[in-house]
Amino acid sequence: MVSIILPAYNRENLILETLNSVTAQTYQTWECLVIDDGSTDRTAEIVKDFARKDPRILYHLRPDLYPKGACGARNYGLSLSKGEYIQWLDDDDLLGPNKLELQVMALENSDKNLVATCAWDLFWHGKTLELNDILDGIEFTDCEGFFSKMTKTRSFIPPLAYLTPKKIAIEAGEWNTKLRINQDAEYFTRVILASNKIINVKNCYVLYRSHEAKRISSEKNSERLYSLIYSLRLMHAHLKAKKIESKSFFNMKLQRVFFGFWHSDKEVLEKHSFFFKEHDINLKLSRYYMLRYYIYKKIYPLYKKYLK
Repeated sequence: MVSIILPAYNRENLILETLNSVTAQTYQTWECLVIDDGSTDRTAEIVKDFARKDPRILYHLRPDLYPKGACGARNYGLSLSKGEYIQWLDDDDLLGPNKLELQVMALENSDKNLVATCAWDLFWHGKTLELNDILDGIEFTDCEGFFSKMTKTRSFIPPLAYLTPKKIAIEAGEWNTKLRINQDAEYFTRVILASNKIINVKNCYVLYRSHEAKRISSEKNSERLYSLIYSLRLMHAHLKAKKIESKSFFNMKLQRVFFGFWHSDKEVLEKHSFFFKEHDINLKLSRYYMLRYYIYKKIYPLYKKYLK
């Protein structure tokens, strides 16, 4: 059995489409645990109505014992799960119709202690499907090879693309409820390190929705920046404990953090300057070059226009 764990919060306009992608699976041996994080709209009503038609859909309200938020809901869902495999799914994303079938088959026919992934696409209403296969041409890869590929492609793989044996999920531990951003990257770093290899399954896909509600997670404020850097420090500690070389991976990640926040939240960046320095990023020198670039690209053209 596959346990699909689906945290839900105020998604009355999209969750039906997500549930339909679950029931449309060619692989039918699953349970779908919908964990309501305290919705105030019609989410609970829609899910319960759907569950009356398909008893494999199981509605639960997150208890106060688990912290509010998607991570707390996921941890509660994992504690209830009965399947041999875990499929994480957000309340606005979609599974391709044969996703579970092909990934279960691949894991069952391979050596044990593997995690499966697949192609994916960022989608929105009216967008043409353009699948993104990060591990294109690679069937199996180990942990070091995986992070090396992430560095070269400068990309990521969303949580719903994975299918994880439950024993690996348990070994990896719970989702970190203290993180407000980048929780999935930190969590799946632990999942990947708990596995022997990652298998890339062809001919199936998932759709990771892009819309305004998800862009909220990219708001640039000090609390979110601190959480982002904290998640990267945790990831670095996980990889370092396994003696996996990841300097270039974190150099790339920290460059993105710096470019996004160099002109604001300077205090938070300075507090973690040792972490940036460890990955060959000098904050003062980098800020100097960024300021020069900003003047050249933004201010100088305005000055030229003024002179004319």
